[in-house]
Amino acid sequence: MTLIVALKGKDHVSMVGDTLEMREQGAAMYCRYRRKIRKINGEWVIGVSGCLHGLQVVEDLGEQKIDGLSENLSEAIKQLAQKLHRGYSKKNFVDDCWFLLIGFNRGVPFIWNWHFAKKKTRSQLVGPWEQQDIAAVGTVDHGALYFAHQFLSRQMQPSQTALLGLHCVSEVSNHDRRVKGPFTVAISEQTGTQIYSEDKLNRLLERSTGITTSISAQFSATDITL
Repeated sequence: MTLIVALKGKDHVSMVGDTLEMREQGAAMYCRYRRKIRKINGEWVIGVSGCLHGLQVVEDLGEQKIDGLSENLSEAIKQLAQKLHRGYSKKNFVDDCWFLLIGFNRGVPFIWNWHFAKKKTRSQLVGPWEQQDIAAVGTVDHGALYFAHQFLSRQMQPSQTALLGLHCVSEVSNHDRRVKGPFTVAISEQTGTQIYSEDKLNRLLERSTGITTSISAQFSATDITL
């Protein structure tokens, strides 16, 4: 499992995710770190959750601009999802896998998602669907996503939505062993996309820790009265 969150701000859209990959081999569980957020079709960004066979077909497709996609955004994303699903099925992958996509189209940021669903011995494409200001794949029921729903503003700057998304994912990692850093942040703007690894996120992580410490201090205050 994992957690990947997308947030729209002022003239941009951010994506934040963890990097833990867990593999079962017999009775053993092995962990390694793998970046689950990648560029695709030039400057779009895709995140993968669930079975990471989905990440394999994303890597197979590469980052380059994809020829033949429609000028219509919804049709182009449908074509992309179908293209990935054909690659997934061709490799005989069938396990559940979720995808989150962000980018820009004609000056407007977008968020879409879809799902490869296991149906007995085959995989079925479900979606894609356009999302509004917030979307997530992975451990989407965790309470830490409250922060995104409560505090996101469409007037936020890229560093602010990055901090908000990073705080959500970091807090989930404190409670769910399937979600762990290092973390990845992607910022998509009309001028292009930047992806940041955790060694570039120290100041944001320090602020996230400060938020948690401040909340804890409020609950532990000795001057609280009824």
